[in-house]
Amino acid sequence: MNFVGLDGQPFKSRSNVDCDVVKARIFLPTAFRPGSDNPDNALFGPSAVFETSAYKFLVMNRWGEVVFNTTNPDKKWDGVSSSGMLAPAGVYMYLIIYESLEDVPVEQRGHFNLIR
Repeated sequence: MNFVGLDGQPFKSRSNVDCDVVKARIFLPTAFRPGSDNPDNALFGPSAVFETSAYKFLVMNRWGEVVFNTTNPDKKWDGVSSSGMLAPAGVYMYLIIYESLEDVPVEQRGHFNLIR
């Protein structure tokens, strides 16, 4: 059996002792539904598991007001705004800031839909 990479070319190995540093990759859904029977759809947040010395996750409404803010990588948004009210359906933005293995700040931004 031959193994090939994403480009269809055979894998090549230089050494079995060579170490490679893999950068953290964060995946987020494009929509979520608070209160869903499926626990994977009921909360919004990154699905990557990694350790970092600095982490910040913000969710903002269409006017740029922060509705959720955490520094705990395990905490996700449940669709309740910082005022304690249920956030309305619509498009929201997120910002994640964390430090890479080299202590370099990394920012990831995007948007998603909250479905009621």
